[in-house]
Amino acid sequence: MESTVTFLPKNKKTRIPSGTTILEASLGIGLVHRHVCGGNATCGTCRVIILEGKENLSPISKREFQLLGEDRIQQNCRLACQCKILGEVVVKIPSWLPVSVQDAQNS
Repeated sequence: MESTVTFLPKNKKTRIPSGTTILEASLGIGLVHRHVCGGNATCGTCRVIILEGKENLSPISKREFQLLGEDRIQQNCRLACQCKILGEVVVKIPSWLPVSVQDAQNS
């Protein structure tokens, strides 16, 4: 089964296999997406804001809850490395997440 994700503010849309993480999808289409810990849910730098389709995402894991906290989760923040896409979603990669040269080289 396939799912669709749209990344803002770049307005890039892609179809991916259901169960793909947001981070895998963004890197797969060439977006530079900060992920200092390599996608291991230890830093929180890959967080995104879910604008549409939060019901089409995997449940929030215990580790994700610990890193984000209830306030950020209530604001529709998720960790891109932990959050699996299960349907159509629209995601914003916040501009306040700085991008480093090392992240671009690791993409």
